[in-house]
Amino acid sequence: MNGFWHALAFLTRFPVPRRLIQTGWQQSPPWYPLTGLILGFFLCVAALFFDALMPPLLSAMLTIACWVLVTGGLHLDGLMDTLDGFASHRERARTLEIMKDSRVGAMGVLAAILLLGHKLAAVISLHGADKYASLVLAPMLARGTALIAIYLFPYARKEGIATSLGRSKKVLWPFILIGLSLAAGMIWLEWAVWLGVIFSFLTGWVVIRLALSKIGGCTGDVYGALIELTETAFLIAAAMVEGRMLVQ
Repeated sequence: MNGFWHALAFLTRFPVPRRLIQTGWQQSPPWYPLTGLILGFFLCVAALFFDALMPPLLSAMLTIACWVLVTGGLHLDGLMDTLDGFASHRERARTLEIMKDSRVGAMGVLAAILLLGHKLAAVISLHGADKYASLVLAPMLARGTALIAIYLFPYARKEGIATSLGRSKKVLWPFILIGLSLAAGMIWLEWAVWLGVIFSFLTGWVVIRLALSKIGGCTGDVYGALIELTETAFLIAAAMVEGRMLVQ
């Protein structure tokens, strides 16, 4: 369970045991989807609470705020750094330097604003069980996509906080968890689940291909961007399906 506690401590702000064995860090990636599922259930409960007390727009805004706060803005920071680097159109070494810079540029700020706006619009567009199921599934699937990137694609830096993650033991059970969760989600979302999976993986493929062409691999920032963008893609897909069904 040490790897699980490392994953929970890194990806969220949920409390974990204070003393963790450092070697567990390398074994934390397989626990990312489960961490996403836990985060999703937390968001579902938060949305249920806000929906019972507030109008839809305010409820959705507070749900998104909880989403950012409980992840510590970690993945948003990765998204902003990635966009700053990639949009600079510099050579590989300079792009990596820009991504490592703690200062945020205009492209990073715009990316964060647009992404949060799309998340907010998608959550507002979803209602009832569709909304709650999407909030549970999107974080899990996004972290599963990041796990695939860690397993299959090279790390772009020689050093960094995520350099050792690719050496984690490759196991199948996280993908079984994802499959079972998506199957359960079909009870509420029906075929919107598959559209969400397609949107998420297409988005992930574009991000990874761009990272490979720009810097020759992934970094921790790219993983963060991947999580944020695939979460948003799943929510948009679910909102599209629900909106089409309401029109019909």
